[in-house]
Amino acid sequence: MKAFSKLVLVLFLAAVSQHGYTQRINNPSFEGLPQRDVPPIPWTPCNTFSTPDTQPGFWNVKKPASNQATYLSLETRGNDGPYANTVEAVQTRLNTKLEANNPYPISIDLAFSDLHGRNDENGGFISYVNPVILKIWGGTNSCERTELLWESPVIDHTDWKTYEVSLTPESNDIYYLILEATYKVPPHFGTYFGNILIDNIQEKDIPEPPAGDCIVKAFNVFTPNGDGKNDVFLCKPMSDIAGFHLKIYNRWGKVLFETGDIAQGWDGKTKGTACAPGIYYWYTEFTCRNRNRLRSNTMKGTVTLLR
Repeated sequence: MKAFSKLVLVLFLAAVSQHGYTQRINNPSFEGLPQRDVPPIPWTPCNTFSTPDTQPGFWNVKKPASNQATYLSLETRGNDGPYANTVEAVQTRLNTKLEANNPYPISIDLAFSDLHGRNDENGGFISYVNPVILKIWGGTNSCERTELLWESPVIDHTDWKTYEVSLTPESNDIYYLILEATYKVPPHFGTYFGNILIDNIQEKDIPEPPAGDCIVKAFNVFTPNGDGKNDVFLCKPMSDIAGFHLKIYNRWGKVLFETGDIAQGWDGKTKGTACAPGIYYWYTEFTCRNRNRLRSNTMKGTVTLLR
């Protein structure tokens, strides 16, 4: 029970960044009990004929993890046996989807094992020591390779190396992340048994939008005379607004009008009575949404009411 509780705690902490917001990728460090043919939860295999492993400890793979205790290994197979010319892949469902044209920076640690292999049914040894590449796919549905988001170079180093990656989908509904081992390009059509080791995916902070992007614009004069032209004082959003509050004051600081709806402007009245021509003061607090991040701002100014 103590070991299980510790594993649950590790998975929970792995789902939360150092900055406190929930990560999209669950168990990005591939922590779990070392097992052959079983990926670390909640990662699941996409090719049932060949399943990934939670390492170290199997197929002569003894390399320590680059982060914490365990990691993922994927294999490719050549032209021998019932699973010839197959590759291994795993997926995870993201906590929040990736949106089109938004960059999602991550880093990922990769290596390969030059000892990877297993005994066959005839007492021989099958070696999986060829280097391969990693493809990261985005999927709309489970194990659906909707869009290729990144492809690694050939991973031919036995030491862990960190790769900086920017995942920028063109599709707007990417709910799954799929990791797939595959052959070098051009592909090898002969015997080609390979492996890749994967650990320590880290999601990077999405850059804050510049302060200048989170603004509203407002005219400094309006004429509420009922002619259908410039009858209402409005704040015009210059980005996606997630929250908004506007107040209008007279020169003595009395609130004449307020609203939480950016589409509702001031018609120059207070409690149904027309206000006198003159200068009034406006103050607004609002929140902008940009690349799934929220940014708050305040603005103020004056507006002249003419009749």
